[in-house]
Amino acid sequence: MLHPEDYEPIEVGQNVSICSIQPDSYFKYASTGQHYMSDICLAISVVCLAFHIIVHMILPKLRNLPGKNLLSLSCALFMAQLLFLTGIGLRDTVGYRLCATLGVLTHWFYLAAFFWMNVMGFDICRTFTGSLIRHRGMQGRGQRCTFIFYSLYAWGFPTLVVSLGIMLDLTHLMDDYAPEYGTRLCWISNKTGLGFLFMVPVAVLLLENMILFSLTVFSILKQRRAARFAVDKKQSYRKAGESKSIRFILYIKLGLIMGMGWIFGFIAALAKIPALWYPFIFFNALQGAFIFVAFCCKRKIYFMLYQWATNRPHPSDSSSSSRTTASSNKPSTSTQRASVAVELPSNLAVEFESHPTNRFVPIVQDSTQPVRQQSLSKHRQY
Repeated sequence: MLHPEDYEPIEVGQNVSICSIQPDSYFKYASTGQHYMSDICLAISVVCLAFHIIVHMILPKLRNLPGKNLLSLSCALFMAQLLFLTGIGLRDTVGYRLCATLGVLTHWFYLAAFFWMNVMGFDICRTFTGSLIRHRGMQGRGQRCTFIFYSLYAWGFPTLVVSLGIMLDLTHLMDDYAPEYGTRLCWISNKTGLGFLFMVPVAVLLLENMILFSLTVFSILKQRRAARFAVDKKQSYRKAGESKSIRFILYIKLGLIMGMGWIFGFIAALAKIPALWYPFIFFNALQGAFIFVAFCCKRKIYFMLYQWATNRPHPSDSSSSSRTTASSNKPSTSTQRASVAVELPSNLAVEFESHPTNRFVPIVQDSTQPVRQQSLSKHRQY
């Protein structure tokens, strides 16, 4: 059955001809198994993202700059996957306008998710490659201003791309590149428009993320080599490198998950290898589950949730006593030190202490274990 928006009647004598677009689409699964696999994985991902968002909303300690970046990414990905799961096949049950609106929103949220991933890649790269003194401005008001700037970028650029798509649909200036929202799918119906308005921006962002992660890895290796020549500050530099590595590992997990899946998709489409669509569906449809496991399934989060629910610390959580013991046993010195805290999305607190040499030395303390129990093997659980 055709809706009034789907056809145009043309009277020819006593006959009426109807010109309509055939409901064929480029968006087809090679098998029914891929269709069910996609729906099941998307449903699991949406549920995991919902739990992840709830955890970040009820735990104030997670609302630092990296936590806000991750929460924004999770919200964008949650809406994109929810709309894609429930709305892409509604063309035959809803009108054209509602279907086109769903397509616009799905496009916008998916682009926003990739731009937030780009923000996270830039943020971690700046943390590793920037000057230690710059971290002074990353507290309080400076951190809020940074997040506002990130938000304008991550939400603004998708708005520009989607606005261009809407303009192409309405003006018919370049029909070959128009997305044709809601024409055959409640998504981008034109294959060329999909490549121009979605695949090209995604490919550019993935390439940029690869460059940012490469710079980060180079900076980590450089700092570790420099730490070998430190004499009196050798332990401090090594611990700082470990704490930064934890943050990098958390982000690299998410970067590999999002980047790897789309690489499979690009190869499957260009080389026409149907078997690669399975890892493409797996890695992309389960992004929310990977985020939940990597960032929420940790002992630290469990202790925080326990304290939030019972209003008392968990019996196994010795973070408070560890901090008290460490501060009471720390020898006093006559050197005046100014500390600048750097917030990480983990259970590490990093301070940069100024010494008479005017160089900032990072000191790391693990907030969930006694200081004497710190080791590199412990950090590998992240």
